[in-house]
Amino acid sequence: MFELNMNSSIKAYPNPFSSMSNIEITSDVSTEALISVANELGQVVYKNTQWINEGKNEILINSNSM
Repeated sequence: MFELNMNSSIKAYPNPFSSMSNIEITSDVSTEALISVANELGQVVYKNTQWINEGKNEILINSNSM
C-alpha cells in the first residue's frame, strides 16, 4: 500500500467537497493506494483501492458514488 513520504504529495480540491472532486497524488513509486474520504464528523463516506503510477495521478470522485 502507498504510504506518504517526503517525495510524495496529496492534494484534494475543491474543498469543501462538491459533486465532482479531484484527488491528486504524486508518487515516487508505482503502487496500490487506499483512498478514503471522511465527512466533517470523521465518518468515512468513500473508500476505494486504486493503482497509482510513479509521477502525477489524478483521481476523480463523484459524490453520487458515496
